[in-house]
Amino acid sequence: MSDLKLRRQAVVELARGWGGPALRAQTPTRKRIAVDALVAWAYRRELPKASGVATGPAGFPVGWGKVSEWVEELSLAGLDDNRYGVAPDLTAQSEPHPDAVRVHEAMLRLEAEFAEVELPEGWSPLADLGLSGPHEARAIGQGLALATRVLPDGRRVMRRSPRQLVFRAAILGAPDWMIERPVERVVTEFGRPKWFLRETTTICAPAVSGGEVCETIEREVDGFDRKLRAPKPGAYQKTFLDPDPAEGVAGRAEWEIWIAALDALRSLLDGLEAHEATPCGLPARPWEGGGVYTGRILPDLRGRGARLRAFARDCSGVAIFRGVG
Repeated sequence: MSDLKLRRQAVVELARGWGGPALRAQTPTRKRIAVDALVAWAYRRELPKASGVATGPAGFPVGWGKVSEWVEELSLAGLDDNRYGVAPDLTAQSEPHPDAVRVHEAMLRLEAEFAEVELPEGWSPLADLGLSGPHEARAIGQGLALATRVLPDGRRVMRRSPRQLVFRAAILGAPDWMIERPVERVVTEFGRPKWFLRETTTICAPAVSGGEVCETIEREVDGFDRKLRAPKPGAYQKTFLDPDPAEGVAGRAEWEIWIAALDALRSLLDGLEAHEATPCGLPARPWEGGGVYTGRILPDLRGRGARLRAFARDCSGVAIFRGVG
């Protein structure tokens, strides 16, 4: 046998008798993904694969209640949505990824534990616009009327719950917080500045027990003297903001709640098979250019004792919603 064959045989025998270290089992690496992108992936790509008409993301019954939910959220879910509340993908060849189902289950927990959040007194998201005090207060009041509702006990809470905001953003995108800087303009009539005047009127009516009951009423009337073609003594003009920032106020309120809800949702997503939910990476108050976290939190108003996790522990910015009492 030639030397070359002998060397080859020796190598083969050495390889056969070599008892090297056992191969280590390779642990699959989980994909790191921002929590907002993870929710969008679940509701846009995976959960539509499920068929069957049932209830929506929060167990809403089929029927008119579902119509109201769809209209309220302006989502892609309609009357023919599947059991996860999204329009089904009729071409799907597989079931939703298990992690997407876990995301949906976490959303249900978010709805059950943190259905309502309350605005603190003195909240203002318009510091960047440099508005005068009265105009800022009026814009905030009008914006909150769009974004909130008043409960029978007098508390003002957000119209959309944290779960609703996260679901809506996953389908349609993040809340719009951008506001065009408004210009203060004078109220006009027929192209000319309009004048106003406050006058006091006393109205009296007969009382049941005899005599009269009088009430003083103050009202705003036309403050321009048509005969003299000049403003009446004490008359004043009024101004308004153009464009009206009220919708922007509502959008900024929803943005902050959305950021807080994403942080709370991430805490409910431990143990996913193929994904690791990471912080959203978005500021809580982008119109302020970030800030230092103040520790304010969202309360559980349903008496469960749990609290929504900090707004900005993982997302830069300042959070404003907090528990009361």
